[in-house]
Amino acid sequence: MRLCQGTIPILLILVVVLGGTATAFARVSLEKKLVVREEYYSNLFLASDNEEDDYVTLAIPGLHLQFDSKSLEADIYYQLEFRLYKDNTEENETSLKDTQRLKADATLFPTGDFTVELLDEYMRVIIDERRPTSETNPFINKSNLNRFEVNPSYRLRRFSTFEPSVGYRYRNLNYTSSEGNDSDSHRFDAGLVKRVTPHFRLKGLYGYEIFQSDQANRAEDFDRQDVLVGIEIEPLPNMKLGAEAGRAWIDFSDSRQSDGWLWRAWLDYGLTARLESKLEYSQDFVSSVDLGLIKNQTALASLGYVGKRRSANVSVFYNKADYQEVDREDESVGMRMNVKHPLTRHFSVGANGYVIYYRFSGDGSGTEDVGRWGVAADLDYQLRILTLALGASHERSDSEIDANDYRSNVVFAEARLAF
Repeated sequence: MRLCQGTIPILLILVVVLGGTATAFARVSLEKKLVVREEYYSNLFLASDNEEDDYVTLAIPGLHLQFDSKSLEADIYYQLEFRLYKDNTEENETSLKDTQRLKADATLFPTGDFTVELLDEYMRVIIDERRPTSETNPFINKSNLNRFEVNPSYRLRRFSTFEPSVGYRYRNLNYTSSEGNDSDSHRFDAGLVKRVTPHFRLKGLYGYEIFQSDQANRAEDFDRQDVLVGIEIEPLPNMKLGAEAGRAWIDFSDSRQSDGWLWRAWLDYGLTARLESKLEYSQDFVSSVDLGLIKNQTALASLGYVGKRRSANVSVFYNKADYQEVDREDESVGMRMNVKHPLTRHFSVGANGYVIYYRFSGDGSGTEDVGRWGVAADLDYQLRILTLALGASHERSDSEIDANDYRSNVVFAEARLAF
């Protein structure tokens, strides 16, 4: 049985540091939770016809640990999601590789010149957006991914205006599905930040990355170099904006070469103490789940409100993925929204929805246009440590290819304990 690759190192470091700082000042928070949930799926396998329904029982124990001291900052969330199907028992999820979910962030020596950042995630991801997939369906066209990163870096902060830095990042990606591209990468960075004023900074960065795939039939190994220059500005206490531009050069193991521009621009603006807006655009080379390197363009605009009990967020986005190792291009544009609103002291209602338009081209199959949308609502009754909830969702996908159409309804009832 395989444990999360990064779980043991992070927890061992945490135990050692906690033991060494037991007498020093530290803030520790530990929250425990248990969720018991019953779900009904109208179309468990996202079929275009001959839909098959089923009932699912979930038991989800979890822990959330936060630790803050001079030597260590850590935020670790870990849970197990056990799923039992009434009819399709072969889909039961009871093993550790299927049930565990993890998000662990830790920083050693956060206030010093030398720091070590660690990240370990064990999560479920979509394999291929072209195939039928649903945000509520737990296993169709999905795989568990263990992403582990360690990033030691040194920043010389002794100068008043200049901050040189060097760093190294190791990343390991491991998928439970054979369709996923397991890989290792090593990246070396050297940068320089020039503080013109306390609210205006210039920066430059050089990076060199070595990418090694465990499955040569899915992705080529490559070496990558990139150079970036950028600015960061804080014109107002509640506003941050910046821009970066550069270029990347990529040498594949089969002697092919690729290059392209790198861009990133962003604006974060707090309209009020509770209302925030964000604009962001980026273009970079990233690894896909199953088909190698892609040039990815993303644009996002969002507006969010966070109150004591009320919250709301709406965002619009655009994404274009140009695959570098196969003849394929995916585009999508859409909108997402969610809202949470209290009705009484104990009752609250929530709703969320999305609509996404896709255009898939290349890959020897011509062009396919797909529209997907979904809506969901829930009603919560909250006591001190217990929350009872009822909810339902509806999702639909309409494609030019009839076999890729589906509709899905999910109804659930759950009880949540948090203490």
